Amino acid sequence: MASQPPPTPAPTTPATPKIFTHHWTAPLPSHPTLSLRRATPADFPSRFSIISNPTNRIFLDSPNKLWDPPAIADWEARQTGRYISSKTTFDCADCLIVDDGAVVGLCDLSTVEPGMWNAGLILNEGARGRGVGKAVMRAMIGIGLATGVGSVSVGTMRANEGMRGVMRGLGVEGREEDVVIEGRGVVAEVLYVVRPGEWGAPPEVEFGEVLE
Repeated sequence: MASQPPPTPAPTTPATPKIFTHHWTAPLPSHPTLSLRRATPADFPSRFSIISNPTNRIFLDSPNKLWDPPAIADWEARQTGRYISSKTTFDCADCLIVDDGAVVGLCDLSTVEPGMWNAGLILNEGARGRGVGKAVMRAMIGIGLATGVGSVSVGTMRANEGMRGVMRGLGVEGREEDVVIEGRGVVAEVLYVVRPGEWGAPPEVEFGEVLE
């Protein structure tokens, strides 16, 4: 039987669990060529090119990671498991940052603890300094809060002036606090926390068909 074409997605506000179970795109009005898109395994090549770029890993917990074939296979296996889990446990949503059709960065929401998301961001060097990070974090925090959680956190290192500048530009005050993950050590030294009522409306999200 021939498959039916997917319905034309209608703009709507973020919803749970569709943020995790459906294809979606969120245009960012402040940057007309910029949008967020839910990532799938088909996007692994684009995601890997960003996550493995040394200039994007300066402030990560493993900045000098060696990407040999076993490491790449392990990364793909973990990302596949994360994707599958996200559709049923609603514990994360990995997204692409797309500028005029090109993938220029990654962002995500991940569960920190019950009732709290962490919003993450990685931008290619060419996308920095143009307000992209600020627009993306404003949107991701808004999407996270719209799912009904009690707060969204953003963590970074003290030396990461770029991310600290993004959060200052959004009017969020941080506090110095070491965030430690078992097996990885300290992954953040400055923590920003946003709660419902402290943020504007989330971006419109255009939902497509159910993820495979």
